[in-house]
Amino acid sequence: MSERPVTAVLATQHVSADPDTNVGKITDLMLDEDVSTVLIVDETGRMIGIVSESTLLAAAFDPPRQAEPVSLYMQRDFVWVDATAPLESVIETFLQHHVRHLPVLDRGRPVGIVSRRRLLRALVEGGLESWAARGEIQSVVEPGDSFPEESGLRW
Repeated sequence: MSERPVTAVLATQHVSADPDTNVGKITDLMLDEDVSTVLIVDETGRMIGIVSESTLLAAAFDPPRQAEPVSLYMQRDFVWVDATAPLESVIETFLQHHVRHLPVLDRGRPVGIVSRRRLLRALVEGGLESWAARGEIQSVVEPGDSFPEESGLRW
């Protein structure tokens, strides 16, 4: 696979907030911006956590939680990729960690976010066969091919 970086397919539009933002505002932000993930950054702009709509779902039904800071709900141990990571590495990270979104960081600061769907769309719209021919993916999976058991993928 070529060294095409993740920045070729990432969404540079990402939503971030500080850890003191209350859960209600984060929920509103997700709905207003039509995103399912908010990156939590400190005062220097470094990413310190991530919160997803699934994390906030329980809090949405408990009004007292709406006033609590998102830092109580954010995931502090999160998976991310470096802005220089090649696409092959990004695909492997998605398969290994079973996440829907990966923050893309440059020296700890978010430069974007890449989703499984956006990556898949880029691969398909670019033509899997043409990517394979250029060496940008190692192979094209055909129906009936088997996947490594640890990938969790099935036909």
